[in-house]
Amino acid sequence: MEIKTLYFLFMLLILVSYPSQVIGANQSQFFTLMKSSLSGNALFDWDVVGGKPCYFTGISCNDRGYVEKMNMSGWSVSGNFPDDICLYLPELRVLDLSQNQLGGNFINSIANCSLLEELNMGSVYLRENFQISPK
Repeated sequence: MEIKTLYFLFMLLILVSYPSQVIGANQSQFFTLMKSSLSGNALFDWDVVGGKPCYFTGISCNDRGYVEKMNMSGWSVSGNFPDDICLYLPELRVLDLSQNQLGGNFINSIANCSLLEELNMGSVYLRENFQISPK
């Protein structure tokens, strides 16, 4: 009976820790995409290989490790903003991209951000066609 109990506890531990590993992987993957598709000096301190996004400049997380705020205001970054931001960052509530030059499919990228409360796009130069497609 002890072996069954230990096996059960081991499996329970794996199941409980699995979501946090998935969260970390998805978030890290998004920041890797950001760093490879955007250019600008402000992104150099993001250690996308070994670092945790919650400790990146401009990033704030909740107590469960989900990214809630991304503030890139005035960073003067340019390039294509990655698609589907909220598939990677499902609890994103604040996104400040003001004073940057962005391209890509940005409008569709934020279309699935159901928790987004604040979007600041002041003085953003967008390079894209505004064709919104339903998801």
